[in-house]
Amino acid sequence: MTVQIDGSTITRNGSGQLVAGAAASFKSVGTANSASTASNDVTLVTTSTNSFTLTMQASPSNGQVATVKKVDNGSGTLTVSGNSGHSIDGGSINLYYENESVSMVFYNNVWYVI
Repeated sequence: MTVQIDGSTITRNGSGQLVAGAAASFKSVGTANSASTASNDVTLVTTSTNSFTLTMQASPSNGQVATVKKVDNGSGTLTVSGNSGHSIDGGSINLYYENESVSMVFYNNVWYVI
């Protein structure tokens, strides 16, 4: 028996168990503590007392999902902005507080907050 799920093949072994044909895929995680461009699926940001902008990557693909989270209680504001004319819901997003986050999906030249 073979079942196709999202491009991965799952087969039944001799004991009736289902066995995945490929290893699990994990999301990339990065950090930032100054103005930079996000290059990971998840970006954990420390602002301290500095306010700065994290810019999303220039060439995202439709369906790409990204999350940005402010992980410290510093007074600095984090602004998350699009790149190359790609807005975030028509503008940008500000994160002010510890553990505040935004998750977005890219579709047709716009990052949509989800």
